[in-house]
Amino acid sequence: MAAPAAESMDEDALYRKVIRRIVPLFFLGFVCSYLDRVNISLAKLPMQHDFGLTEHAFTLGASIFFWGYMVFEVPSNLLLQRVGARVWIARIMITWGLVSMLMVFSRSLPVFYGLRLLLGLCEAGFVPGVLYYANQWLPARRQSGMFALFLLALPVAEVIGAPVSGFIVEHTTGVGGLHGWQWLFLLEGAPTVVLGVVLFAVLRNRPDQVRWLTPAEQAVVVRNVSDTTQRSHRVLDAFLLPGVYLLIAIMLLFNTSFYGLVFWLPSIVEQSGVKSTTAIGLLTAIPFAVGGVSMLLVSRYAERSGCVRLRVPWRHASA
Repeated sequence: MAAPAAESMDEDALYRKVIRRIVPLFFLGFVCSYLDRVNISLAKLPMQHDFGLTEHAFTLGASIFFWGYMVFEVPSNLLLQRVGARVWIARIMITWGLVSMLMVFSRSLPVFYGLRLLLGLCEAGFVPGVLYYANQWLPARRQSGMFALFLLALPVAEVIGAPVSGFIVEHTTGVGGLHGWQWLFLLEGAPTVVLGVVLFAVLRNRPDQVRWLTPAEQAVVVRNVSDTTQRSHRVLDAFLLPGVYLLIAIMLLFNTSFYGLVFWLPSIVEQSGVKSTTAIGLLTAIPFAVGGVSMLLVSRYAERSGCVRLRVPWRHASA
């Protein structure tokens, strides 16, 4: 009796149900991740006056985050497969939230550098972990929309987070004897810790472990994921693929320009004559609002057209 039920099931409705359950938590997690990573771009302005943070020191501190992120990214992904996505992603969120809150003690350059490095180490593996988790629930042809919704957290974090961060810095200075930038780290790090605990309590690793899917729905989700071709490789094999180096080059160019904009746009706006931190945050959000709309339009086109990736010469016909 299960087979006919599965055949007659509305899979579009089923996967909308799955996405509604999975994406919101990860979306909020990525918003928190992004804010905790880049909120120093607005904290930088008052930190320059409070303990003499120079332009050079800020640049080094901003980049040190990626040193830790790069070093622990692959080990983090390997550990995720061993202990399970639910436990490991929750660990990532809780630890990076705590480290972000500890940024209140950045009253000297060694502490500032050390905490930025530790933040990168703690956050490493979050995005690949989410993508790995999605592979356990969604077949490849249904992932582009989910990823677009998930990655929409980047522009949303700026559109909402930049004005909020500016408001916090400007209006909390002196409260409880703390500077505004210290309140920024506390107020934007604490939700990450809470969300990590919620994620651990709510998520399950596999479709057959949840109660919000019927047995027939679980069977369809598991079957569709099993039908997707799975390949197992050694980590070393990745370094032998030309496509990996193309992706590295793409990400290097993208991140260099993207984070250059993110980290320095508030300073550029301030130098143009805008002095209110709240106004700086609002103006900083504008380019990312445009980017968010573009992401949705491109993902919708990819799903409807089926054109989700460009074929390249080294891809085998069976790939």
